Amino acid sequence: MYFIFYHNYTADGCKKVGDFKDALSSDIEVSVFSATSKSVILRWTRVYGASSYKVIAAPQNSPGNPVGYAVFGPHRVMGTINSLSPNIMYTFTVAALDNAQEILNIGTIDSSSEVTL
Repeated sequence: MYFIFYHNYTADGCKKVGDFKDALSSDIEVSVFSATSKSVILRWTRVYGASSYKVIAAPQNSPGNPVGYAVFGPHRVMGTINSLSPNIMYTFTVAALDNAQEILNIGTIDSSSEVTL
């Protein structure tokens, strides 16, 4: 069994997870496409003007200590986070970045879910 916890982060919470600057809004829609015992595939809505997307995974009980992150190009709306542990509650955050690596928009999922493998 693999537990996933989705939690809304404020801009300050995201700074703890990935050194993000204040976000303009929380309009990126994020969802879990699929999950395995060690990875999650997330999908998100595209943001106009984004040059990349940074995705961060952090344990719900330790949000300041991310365990995985990945950066994806501007045309990607889906990506994998690897090296996760089973039976851990995670928070997943997606940030759309511009060419200067400034945040255009940020999103998380605001509900909890359980995925059985």
